[in-house]
Amino acid sequence: MSPAGGLFSTIRDVYRFDRALYGEALVRQSSKDRIFATRSVATAYGWKTSEELRPNGARRKVLRTTGGLPGFQALMVRIPSEDRVIIFLSNTRNLVWRFDDFAVAINHILDGEPYSMPRQSAAEALAGGMHRGLRNDALRELVGRVRRDTATYSLDEAELNRLGYYALYTLKAARDAVQIFETNVAAFPKSANAYDSLGEAYLVAGDTAQAILNYRKSLSLNPQNSNATAVLKRLGATR
Repeated sequence: MSPAGGLFSTIRDVYRFDRALYGEALVRQSSKDRIFATRSVATAYGWKTSEELRPNGARRKVLRTTGGLPGFQALMVRIPSEDRVIIFLSNTRNLVWRFDDFAVAINHILDGEPYSMPRQSAAEALAGGMHRGLRNDALRELVGRVRRDTATYSLDEAELNRLGYYALYTLKAARDAVQIFETNVAAFPKSANAYDSLGEAYLVAGDTAQAILNYRKSLSLNPQNSNATAVLKRLGATR
């Protein structure tokens, strides 16, 4: 993907931008005070600004900005009080966002604190197995291994949900989709959306009784779930 004019950038370019944000050669201090103010909204002026509580009780400001297009991801994390910047540019097509995990670990290393290695995405591991042709019992074995090995694999609700729908409608593998969505509800038992998706997979698989149970569970967690209400009404199972 190329923006208008064929613009491209490098780590060195982004580092020069970070350096220019110190002092007022590029941006006035009054503007930076506004841009980098700590606020509750997710993003302002393209930046996500938060305060991090340190072990000694002090607070420091963390400035984060991201970007991406199909086939490209970027992350920049600035900690001005430490004169620190962490920059990632990647040309991968993964659905999984791992840069934040890397940035957290790197910050811990630079602070001389214990850190954990980023874990592999469980959804990526399962997707790889499915692309190798694993189905039914073989996939179930891989699902069990991924769920047990929490030191290696990270379970993310949104990632598993996307993979479940990929299995359900692209691969036309409803039973495999059920396994993935069951993994999701086990990992995130308070998610109404996870139960809603599992109910849909059971419905496509022809197991109406299990579909009703899961749609009802979803509705109990989120009474405003209009989709679950509509499906249960269509199935004659509103109670």
